[in-house]
Amino acid sequence: MRRRRVELEKLEATLTQMASRCDGACATSPLEPCAIFDDIAALPAAAARSFTPGRAPKDA
Repeated sequence: MRRRRVELEKLEATLTQMASRCDGACATSPLEPCAIFDDIAALPAAAARSFTPGRAPKDA
């Protein structure tokens, strides 16, 4: 449980940063590229593979 809680806190921090970047970059002009797509593309591939909605990671 503790490990999962730490993981969720890191996810929350990442999503907060993404939303902040979106507010700063994307909201200024609809012609600007969306920062969210850049942020998602920059995530490590392992992070994307380990997440399955509705299921705990295998090591949890």
